[in-house]
Amino acid sequence: MYRATSKRVAFGPSAAADFSASSSTPKAASFAQSRCQTSESLPEVAVTFSFGSQAGVLVPAMATRRVPLVEELRRGPGTSAGRLGNNGAVSNALARFDQTVVTLARRYGVLTLRIALGVVFIWFGALKVADVSPVSELVADIVPVLSDRAAVMTVGIVEVVVGLGLIVGFAIRLTLGLFFAQMLGTFFVLVLRPGLSFQGGNPFRLTVLGEFVVKNLVLLTAGLVVAGSIPRPRGDENLADLLKRPAAKDAEISAHDG
Repeated sequence: MYRATSKRVAFGPSAAADFSASSSTPKAASFAQSRCQTSESLPEVAVTFSFGSQAGVLVPAMATRRVPLVEELRRGPGTSAGRLGNNGAVSNALARFDQTVVTLARRYGVLTLRIALGVVFIWFGALKVADVSPVSELVADIVPVLSDRAAVMTVGIVEVVVGLGLIVGFAIRLTLGLFFAQMLGTFFVLVLRPGLSFQGGNPFRLTVLGEFVVKNLVLLTAGLVVAGSIPRPRGDENLADLLKRPAAKDAEISAHDG
């Protein structure tokens, strides 16, 4: 007949052995005593044994050992806790890097976006003003109220003005008003020239021109991000002063976000 009995033994400098069992064998007591005697210099641990008695044979079935985390960290990177400590250091370094990147992005992200949009608009507008733009003919087609050259020149000038306004940040509300008007106007190509925008009339199969127009959704979204950084109007501010107000500075953007 096999009968299991649970024992709990504490080893270490303050070792104590506490046995509470329905029955114990001399071999079990001898085994525990030897462990207590040989663990004088070991760190504080706790071990739980399950003993079974079958023909007077001691069977250790399970053992659980607890060692202080600080001590295991001292053992070096080869241990599981040592590896945990190294991972913690790496995590802290990554956290500091992440915080730095996010701080820089919050401080300079909108400014960088404004400058990038401004460069694109000045570049595209300058090509139209110089009459070397590859989309001059298309622009002339969707602005029928003006002659071909006047239409291209007008759109080019507007784009240059918008680009300068975005970079400098002066009168940012007026600048963004022109920006959104010009960007939304580009989508008329999809309506007025569907044969040039879609392959076989399929609205999901864009041509090169169709892709050129649809990508303006990204520019429109970028404009919304810039618009979201505009300082709130003051209570005593009239319309003229409001329209002349420049784009928000870095500190104002941070305060607005906070």
